[in-house]
Amino acid sequence: MIETLTRYLGINLPSDTAVLVASLLIAAGVLLFVWWLAPLLKRFLADHHIRAHIKKLGNKTLSNIRVPDGVDGELFIEHLVLNGDKIIVVDVKRYDGLIYAGEQLDTWTQVVNRRNFQFANPLLQMKNYIIAVQSLVPNLDVEGAVLFAGRSYFPKRVPDGVLTLDDIPKQPPKKTVSEHALSNWQKLQTYQQRGN
Repeated sequence: MIETLTRYLGINLPSDTAVLVASLLIAAGVLLFVWWLAPLLKRFLADHHIRAHIKKLGNKTLSNIRVPDGVDGELFIEHLVLNGDKIIVVDVKRYDGLIYAGEQLDTWTQVVNRRNFQFANPLLQMKNYIIAVQSLVPNLDVEGAVLFAGRSYFPKRVPDGVLTLDDIPKQPPKKTVSEHALSNWQKLQTYQQRGN
């Protein structure tokens, strides 16, 4: 096969050299494929790790939900957790570095390698998520949590409403779920995106 390929390409190589060249090309192709695949695999494993932690927050979870925002639009919510008779909205942030934050601040600051990056206070957006979910299940308590899942550290203090992976218990809580909560949960399942 290698000889046929070299003849087709118009290359005249001794057969042992052709085998060596073909082996090097295949090895280079494999290395390029692994180099391309590594970040995707790393992201997949990180997402799996995050989802495993989120499942420990309650009895049931939903991911990738689109709910009406109340003004002819939609909000995308990453995760919902049924915890007993309440719903927890979980928004994941994958930030590394130092995070300077406060509940009342409009912008928070991330410091990585002595460089500052500002981003909108995610707790403010969380209020919109909670209101949207509450409008769909008005008889259940709805809470929110922003989960910082990267290698981030809050040097001052972790704001109320923010969790890190270390804050999540090792074992999920054993809470009883009422029929009322289950029927409301089924209503929320209709908003989950297909394929999840």
